[in-house]
Amino acid sequence: PGMDVHTALAFQMASEHLECLLPSPTYGHLQPHFEHARGVLEGLKGAKMRRWPKKIKVVPSTMPIVPTAFDAKILEDIQEAVLHEKQVLVTYCRRGEEHATDYVVNPHGIVYRDAVAYLVCTFWTYDNPMQLKLHRMVETEIMDTPAKRSKTFTFESYLEDGGMGFLVGKKPLKLRLAMDEDAVVSLLESPLAEDQKVSKPKDGRVTLRATVPDSHQTRAYLRSYGATVEVLGPKSLRDEFVSEAKALSKLYR
Repeated sequence: PGMDVHTALAFQMASEHLECLLPSPTYGHLQPHFEHARGVLEGLKGAKMRRWPKKIKVVPSTMPIVPTAFDAKILEDIQEAVLHEKQVLVTYCRRGEEHATDYVVNPHGIVYRDAVAYLVCTFWTYDNPMQLKLHRMVETEIMDTPAKRSKTFTFESYLEDGGMGFLVGKKPLKLRLAMDEDAVVSLLESPLAEDQKVSKPKDGRVTLRATVPDSHQTRAYLRSYGATVEVLGPKSLRDEFVSEAKALSKLYR
């Protein structure tokens, strides 16, 4: 059908940002629309709308890294298995191991985190969730058997509970921080949690309280503030940071 300039612009930007998120057959089905959209934009007399995609970019908040490479067929197999809820035989090489191992996998969903693609799944008849990196998959084969659905685990709840933050413990942390005023500005605009509370004590530093996941991601975030943030509690987390500070002091001495 005829495509106006606004629709063409939407298709152009969708082609740039949705390739990894859509099933391969769906993305392939849209290719004629993407090509039509590019033709519409290139044929515009005015250049403002044509230049719009170059003026809108998505950038990572962390250090940018080179995306991991993996076989296109593996991605297609995993997408198809997730879409049709089929088991997959995955030949997978774990980190630090020389030889790959076969696993019968029940796929639940795909997560793109930074430059790495993960399959969140369960093995065989087990219910405990696992994360498999697509670039460590050597071979995949879609099976005829339906994926087994867990009674205690769902993909949505796994993400909501901070599963992709690489949990250290299942219970959330009652976090207490002492922060320099300059450091706390971003957290006032974008809170760590819905229950975040901020108060200013006598020493001039800001005290922040929030309930956060007990995860490696939480620790990495706190480390990014360096000496402008002090972990006051819980004690177990403070002890971790004290040990790290001592190790860093020894390293840089």
